[in-house]
Amino acid sequence: MKMCPPGGSTFTMAWSMSCSMRRKRDVSADDYYGGIAKRALIAPSIRQLQTICCQVGCNVEDLLAYCAPI
Repeated sequence: MKMCPPGGSTFTMAWSMSCSMRRKRDVSADDYYGGIAKRALIAPSIRQLQTICCQVGCNVEDLLAYCAPI
């Protein structure tokens, strides 16, 4: 879903809803080792994510990484 303008009310609402739906889950060995491989990439800052979500679009998984830990 595209959320424009970057950092606008659409992005803020989607981010808030994504974080409120977040559930704590068990971490299996596959998730753990898969996470290590993913860490090789540098995550965009929240400002960069806002621009990416406006230009390309984002889904819930993209926003969950920016929620505060439970």
